Amino acid sequence: MYYYKVLSTLSIPNGDSFLTYSFKDLLQNGQVVKVPFGKKTAYAVVYKKTKKPDFDTKDILKTYVFFINEKFLKTLLLMANYYQAPINQCIKLALPKDLDKKRRNTKKENHSLKEKNIKDLLLSEQQLEAIDKIKKSQKNTTILHGITGSGKTNVYIKLISEQLKNNKSALLIVPEIALTTQLEDTLKEYFKDQVLTYHSSHTEAMKFKIWEKVVTSKTPLIILGARSSLFLPVNNLGIVIIDEFHEPSLKQEANPKYQTQRVAAILAKENNIKLILGSATPSIVDYHLAKTGAGQIIEMTKKASESFKKPSIEVIDMRKKDNHSQIPYLSPNLLNSIDQSLKNNEQVLLYLNRKGSATITLCKNCGWTHLCSHCHIPTVLYIDKNKLLCNICGRSYKIPTSCPECKSVEIFHRGVGTRMLESDLKALYPNKKIARFDSDNNLTDSLHKRYHDLKTGKIDIIIGTQIVAKGLNLPRLSTLGIVQADSGLKLPDFSTNERVFQLITQAIGRVGRTNKDSRIILQTYDPSNEIIKLASQSDYLNFYQEEIINRKKLGFPPFRFLLKITTNYKTEKATIFNIKKLKKLILDLNLNVDIFGPAPEFYELIGGKYHWQIIIKAKNRKDLLTIIQHLPTNSAISYNLDPMSLLY
Repeated sequence: MYYYKVLSTLSIPNGDSFLTYSFKDLLQNGQVVKVPFGKKTAYAVVYKKTKKPDFDTKDILKTYVFFINEKFLKTLLLMANYYQAPINQCIKLALPKDLDKKRRNTKKENHSLKEKNIKDLLLSEQQLEAIDKIKKSQKNTTILHGITGSGKTNVYIKLISEQLKNNKSALLIVPEIALTTQLEDTLKEYFKDQVLTYHSSHTEAMKFKIWEKVVTSKTPLIILGARSSLFLPVNNLGIVIIDEFHEPSLKQEANPKYQTQRVAAILAKENNIKLILGSATPSIVDYHLAKTGAGQIIEMTKKASESFKKPSIEVIDMRKKDNHSQIPYLSPNLLNSIDQSLKNNEQVLLYLNRKGSATITLCKNCGWTHLCSHCHIPTVLYIDKNKLLCNICGRSYKIPTSCPECKSVEIFHRGVGTRMLESDLKALYPNKKIARFDSDNNLTDSLHKRYHDLKTGKIDIIIGTQIVAKGLNLPRLSTLGIVQADSGLKLPDFSTNERVFQLITQAIGRVGRTNKDSRIILQTYDPSNEIIKLASQSDYLNFYQEEIINRKKLGFPPFRFLLKITTNYKTEKATIFNIKKLKKLILDLNLNVDIFGPAPEFYELIGGKYHWQIIIKAKNRKDLLTIIQHLPTNSAISYNLDPMSLLY
C-alpha cells in the first residue's frame, strides 16, 4: 500500500491544504484522482508520495490518465499564497467540473480562411527590433507598449512561431471573448489546427474536450482565450502573451480573486519563459514596476505601415447650443461625418459608455427620482422593454405615469444610453444596418458572434459601450464618434483618470488603420480637462508622468498596496456593528498600515443588504496578508486584495 498527499477541490474549513490517502498502486506526482471526503467525493491532484501516517486513511476511489505538470501545480500553490486564497479554489480552476460524464462530440465552427506562410509575414523595422529585444532580454516580463495600429499582433505571431519550432506551446490571453474571434482567424491563417480557443461561452462539453487535448497533447499548441485559459495545464509551455493587459476584466472578482498578469508572471517564472504584456495604454502600476526594474519596456511608436493615414480629430464643446442637432446629444459635425461615411459605403462607430435608454427618471414638478427599492440607486429606462431596470440587482419596475410624491403627471427621463442612441439612429437612417453591442446583448447578438458581420461591412453603424473600444480591427471604419468623452470622469476613485484615458485612447485607435481618410469626432462638456486633452492626442507618456505624481502624493498603487474589506447584513445597524469589530481586530494587530473607514460602499444597499467597507493601505504587502489571515470565516465578510477600483 502506498500513501499520497493530495490537493482536492473540496473546501476544508481551518484544515490542512493537503489530505493523505492510500492506494494499492504507485501513482505519479500530478496525477488526477477522485477521493472520498465524508459523504462527498471530490477530484484531486496527487502532490507527492509520503510515508504511512499515524492515523487511518481512506483509499483513493479512482485514477485518471490525466496529469497536471509540476510547474503548473507549483504556480497554483504560489498563487494561493500570494492572494491568501484557499488552495481548493485554485485547484478548481485547473480541473473540469465533471471528469466522469460521457460527452457527445462537439461540432467545430469553420470559417473559410486563406492559408498564410509565416515566411511571408512582413515585419517593420520597429517590429523586428522589438522581437530582437524580447529574445535577448534577461528579464521574464516585457511590456510591449505599442500605439494602436503599430502591429503588436504580428510581433506575437512571430514570437509564437519560434516557440513552435522549438516544440514549445504558447498561451495568448485577451481580456474579452469578443477579441478571440478576430485573433483566432489571424492565428489559424498561419497555424491552422494547432490553435485552440477557450473561454466561458463554450459549453462544458467543449471546455472538457479542449482541456483533455491540452493535458494529453504531445505536440505544441497555441491556446487563445480569456483569463480562464491561464488555468489550462499546458505542457512544455514556451511563452505567455497577454494582449490589452491594462483591462480591468483581467481581474477576477469572484473567489479566488486574482489579477491575470500577476499569476501569469508566477507561471512564466516557474517555467523560466517570457511573459509579454501588450497595450497602447499600459496600466500605471505595471508600467512603473517595469520602469523601476521588474521588467523591460519596449516602445513601438510608429504605425505598422507607412500607408496608414492619420485620422482627423475634432473636439466638440457640447456646452455650446450650436453643437446640438435634431438629436440633441449628437453634434451637427458628427451627423455630417456619419452621412459622409454612409454615402461612401463605409462604417460608423459610435462609442457611449452607458447602456439603456435614459439613466434617470424624474418628476419635473417636485424633483422625485425613481430609485430601486432594494439598492436605492436610480433605475435605468429601457424603452424597448417598456420598463425601468436596476443595473445593480436586475429588478424591473413599471414606468410610472405619475409622481408618487406630488401626483404630478410630468414624469420625464434624462440622460442617454446605447439603446436610445440605437432607437434615434434607426429613425434617422431606416435603411441602414445598425447594431448595438453592450452587456445587455444575448449570445446570438454578441460581438463575439457577429464579428464577421462587422469585419465585412454588413453592419453600417456600430453602437457600443467599452466592449467596442478594445482591440478591434475594422477595415471599413471611417467615422468614430465618442458621444460623451467625459463620462465617468467625476467618479471618486483613484483609477478614474486612468480608466477614462484608456477608454478614449483605445476607442480612437479603432480608426487610422488603412490608407483611407477617417475622422474622429470627440464630444465633451469639459474640453479643457487635461485627461480629455491627453487622450485625444493619445499621449500616454505625458499622462503617465502626471498620474504617477498624483498617485505618489495620495498614496495609491504602485506606491502603496491596497486591501478592501467589506461586510454586508440585512440591517444597517448589524453592518456597522460588525465592520467596527473588524476595525478593532485590525488595530489590535498593531501593523504599520493606514486604515480608512469604516464607511458605506459606493453602492451601499445592494439586493436588500447594507454594504460597508474598510480600506487599508500598506507599504509592505505582507501586512495585508497578515490581516487576511486573521479575518473571521464568515460569508458576510469579504475582501479584495489589490483591487482595481474602490467603487465596486
